Amino acid sequence: MKIKTKNNVFLVFLILFLSSFSIAACGNSTNTTKPKDSHSQQDVNPLFEKAQNLFDQDKYEDAYKIFKQLADQGDAKAQNALGNGYQHGFWGETDLKQAKKWFQKAADQNYVGGIHNLGILELLQGNYKQALPYFEKAASMNHADSINMLGIYNQEGIVFEQDYKKALAYFSKAIDIDADNASALFNIGQAYYYGGLCCTKV
Repeated sequence: MKIKTKNNVFLVFLILFLSSFSIAACGNSTNTTKPKDSHSQQDVNPLFEKAQNLFDQDKYEDAYKIFKQLADQGDAKAQNALGNGYQHGFWGETDLKQAKKWFQKAADQNYVGGIHNLGILELLQGNYKQALPYFEKAASMNHADSINMLGIYNQEGIVFEQDYKKALAYFSKAIDIDADNASALFNIGQAYYYGGLCCTKV
């Protein structure tokens, strides 16, 4: 495994990526599982939005109660939100074990955000090979952040041989899916700057 550390490009990316954290994260999903109690999906969405609004107002305890209620009912988006909160310490102390538990519950329902976030947890612990299958699976579901991560793997020579052309192709694909993806836009610039791709067509 090779990890390029010149100019700390990977660390800069990681900081940029994590700084764009949103508790809701990853809205696109193939999850069709409905909550287990009498609430319909129409009831769930307004509750989730209420929790998101409370979170945005820094009312973390109130947001947690709603997310937890929905997560216990089987809502994958809420399970992913709980995991994000545990990962970043919004529910108290940072708890990566709880974060992984809730991400896994969401991922078990094929929720793309949960799959991607399991990869992020592995990545943060330096488990680059273990993280890769999660990013590959989420990328196959057209998840822009995971596609961007595959670009990072190629740009930085993580697991794969360093390949700026492949990296740029991944970054460009991420932008095709999410034109406002700040990390992919940043990394396209890095690929051109460090890879000498000013005149290269992908």
